[in-house]
Amino acid sequence: MKINTINENIVIRIIEDIDSLDHSLTHGKSGLLIVLSHFYKYNNYKDPKLIKKAIKKCIKYIINDIKSNNIDMSFAFGLSGIGFALRTSFELGQNDLISIEWIEQIDELVVNSVESYLNFKEYDFLRGATGIINYLLCFPSNDLYLISYINSLFNHAIWIDNDKCYWIFYSFNEQTNSLEYKADIVNIGLAHGICSIINILSEIFQKGLRKEDCYKLISGAINFLISIRNVDSIYQFPGIYDKNNFSHNITRLGWCYGDSSVALTIIKAGIKCNNSDWISFGNIIGLKSTQLKFKNAQIEEHGICHGYFGAMHIYQRLFEATKILKYKKMSNYWYKIGMHNRDYSLNNLGFYQTNLNNDGEIFKLTSCELLLGLSGIYLCLTSRLNQDFNWDRLIMTNIKEKY
Repeated sequence: MKINTINENIVIRIIEDIDSLDHSLTHGKSGLLIVLSHFYKYNNYKDPKLIKKAIKKCIKYIINDIKSNNIDMSFAFGLSGIGFALRTSFELGQNDLISIEWIEQIDELVVNSVESYLNFKEYDFLRGATGIINYLLCFPSNDLYLISYINSLFNHAIWIDNDKCYWIFYSFNEQTNSLEYKADIVNIGLAHGICSIINILSEIFQKGLRKEDCYKLISGAINFLISIRNVDSIYQFPGIYDKNNFSHNITRLGWCYGDSSVALTIIKAGIKCNNSDWISFGNIIGLKSTQLKFKNAQIEEHGICHGYFGAMHIYQRLFEATKILKYKKMSNYWYKIGMHNRDYSLNNLGFYQTNLNNDGEIFKLTSCELLLGLSGIYLCLTSRLNQDFNWDRLIMTNIKEKY
């Protein structure tokens, strides 16, 4: 089945699922809106009115949810993510359905929330300040809040030997459904930890704000990663680093946590900060990560977050940035693995995500979510088709793009 046909089938399934999803970017209608708007603009579908109707329905539901629900400001689940989706859809040509005044009102609420997140030291990308700053970098131009973010990171960085730093901050515990602060735990991941901070600081550096401070923080964080890297294992970085427990945990090859996303983060910082040593170190990590294959990468599903097509996309971006053919080979490898490992008993495409039931057993399901499901698969496949529209700013894999 050709990718264009796959994407068409994904869109049809998405339209069927609109009513069942919430308003959010990563799990709901806002993510769907981006996909539908892209499909409407770039694909010559036989029934464009069907797609337009679905876009209009998405927007209506999102606006109604804003009016009727108590929505936070987060990027994954709140208003900054909704703002990202509305702006992206607007730029993709849906300006007849989206009022710029809606977006400006969202922007005002978002920027006024930044200080409260920083005061709480909630730097989480999906749920906290780093994701909000990612939104502010993408669209509104308000340097004051970017500088506040830098100041907060500088004030709360924990330094080792004056050249290594990390941050301890409130993060979300999926098991207890609560925010918690643990002084001995350092989150390494791109979804919730240090890699997201390095990533966003490199964007702010390229923008030209407080370059000396940004560079010092990025350098300190990368030096910290160098210091904890396990050079003797095929698994180089833990997802969570425990300062009191030096055992090295196996981490799956994911966007959220994984050696390939650490490599991408460091290479991106090297490119944007013009540091060839960081690019070289990132490639050492990235090339070693290519030893992780289907049997040992701990990947068991298809989506962006920790799935086959997420791995495909990361290696594609690494190839585009470095021109190292090994990355292209691995992108093709994970594409083939993803296409091969489909379960047609679930749906006509066979794509799935996994979850645990009450007995702790893994089961397969299909959703239209962006981070875990079909919407994200669609976006990864558009990149494979070279139908990019800078969508992956939302997951920070935009390794070469300039804001």
